[in-house]
Amino acid sequence: IPHLGWMSPVAAFGMTVKMMSSQALSLTALSSVVEGLLGEVVPRIAVAPLLLVTSAVVASRFAASVATLLSLIGSVFCMNIAFVLPVICYWKLAQEPVSGIQRIFFTTLLFIGFSFALLGIVAYL
Repeated sequence: IPHLGWMSPVAAFGMTVKMMSSQALSLTALSSVVEGLLGEVVPRIAVAPLLLVTSAVVASRFAASVATLLSLIGSVFCMNIAFVLPVICYWKLAQEPVSGIQRIFFTTLLFIGFSFALLGIVAYL
C-alpha cells in the first residue's frame, strides 16, 4: 500500500515496548520457578544472571530453528486467519444469498489462503 512505509518501524517499536514490559512479568515468574527447582544448590542472587546467560546461549544456538518454526506457524495460522476464516464465516453467516460472482471471489480467496499456507509448509520442509 503506498505511503505506509512508516508502519514497519512503528510496528517494530510497538512490539519492542510490549516485549520489554512483559519481560519483567515473565522473568520474575521464571526466576521463582527456577529458584524453587534448584533449592539450595544455586544462591538466589545467581539465578537471574544464570537464566540470562542460559537464554543467550540457547538463543544463539537455536535462533535459526526458532525463526523457521515461527515462519511455519505464521504462514499456516496467519493465512488461515487472514483469508480462510473470514470468508468461511461470512459465507456461512450471510443472511442474503451469495451471488455467483461472490462465490467465485470467495473461492479465490479460499484458494489463496490455502495456497499460502501450503507454500509455508513446503518452504519449511
